[in-house]
Amino acid sequence: MDYVTLGRTGLRVSVMGLGCGGPSRLGQTAGHSEAESIAVVQRALDLGVTLVDTAYAYGTETIVGKALSGARRSEVVLSTKRGAAQDGRLLSAPEMVAAVESSLQKLQTDQTRTRRKLSCFSPCRLRRELSRTIGRSASSVEPRVSNRL
Repeated sequence: MDYVTLGRTGLRVSVMGLGCGGPSRLGQTAGHSEAESIAVVQRALDLGVTLVDTAYAYGTETIVGKALSGARRSEVVLSTKRGAAQDGRLLSAPEMVAAVESSLQKLQTDQTRTRRKLSCFSPCRLRRELSRTIGRSASSVEPRVSNRL
C-alpha cells in the first residue's frame, strides 16, 4: 500500500480508503450480517487501508465503531459527516453538537481527524456553542463556512 499526506493536515493516509456508504454500505444493503461487515472493515485494515470514511446517513457508524474498537482505532484516520439540515430545516447549534456526540458514541471514539463543511453557523458561533454544550474549549474546531446548503 502506498501512503500520502492528506491535504494540508499532515496526516499520512493510504492512497486507497474504505468508503462505508455507497450502494453496498459494507454489505448491509445486500443483507449481510453485522459480523460480515465488521470483517470487511478489518480486512481493509489488514491490507493497509488507514483512511475510513463513514457518515450518519450511511447507517454504518456503529459497525465501523465495532470494527475499530480496541487497538485498531489508533491505526486509522477516521472521517464521518452529518448534514446541517434535517426534515427540511437547519439544525440548531445544540442539535449539531448532539449529532456529533451521537456519531462519536456510535464510532466508540472521542475524536475524528477530519472536518465536515458546515453551512449554517459562523465559526465563532459554533465554537462558542460547542464549548458551552460540551463544557470544554472548542478552539480546535475550525469549520469552513459554505454558501451552499
